[in-house]
Amino acid sequence: MNARAIKALFIISLSAFLTLPVAAKPETFKVDPVHSMIFFKIQHAGVGYTYGMFFNPEGQFVVDQETPENSSVTVQVKADSVNTGNTNRDNHVKGPDFLNARQFRVISFKSTSVTKTGEKTYEAKGQLSLHGVEKDIVVALEETGRAEIRGKTAMGYEGKFRIKRSDFGMTNMLAGVGDDITFQVSLEGAIQ
Repeated sequence: MNARAIKALFIISLSAFLTLPVAAKPETFKVDPVHSMIFFKIQHAGVGYTYGMFFNPEGQFVVDQETPENSSVTVQVKADSVNTGNTNRDNHVKGPDFLNARQFRVISFKSTSVTKTGEKTYEAKGQLSLHGVEKDIVVALEETGRAEIRGKTAMGYEGKFRIKRSDFGMTNMLAGVGDDITFQVSLEGAIQ
């Protein structure tokens, strides 16, 4: 084989190598508390629903596009950030009848596994810590978007889950305030 043929073979081999797909690295996104919120609803007296939210959640989520099971999410929020649109009710919810936010200051979730269930949907299993009790729950996650914002890569996810408050030791007023609480978590994060 002459020098020209060897050079041509080298160039072809190098071109083939350079066009191989590069494995995407896991990306870590810091939760943006300004653009992230946790909503909930609970039935009142078996009639209508009362809605509320928790402000300024913190945490991070790791996204591994190629190996989703290596992804994870960790979120925490201060219990006394609860807001239902009524100061008297908020103070009651923060008190010992419900959240007891003075004693149990933080509500948190930490995933133990993530499973891809569709093109942009996932299931995150993990531990919810609420009112001093830790329980395993399942959160249905959906990717809501990805963009460059102020020079940083940002992603968003929406999570939904339901719990019984009595499972977390909040058993007061079950006749008047529902046991089931439905949560909707809107997370936006950016790579730092």
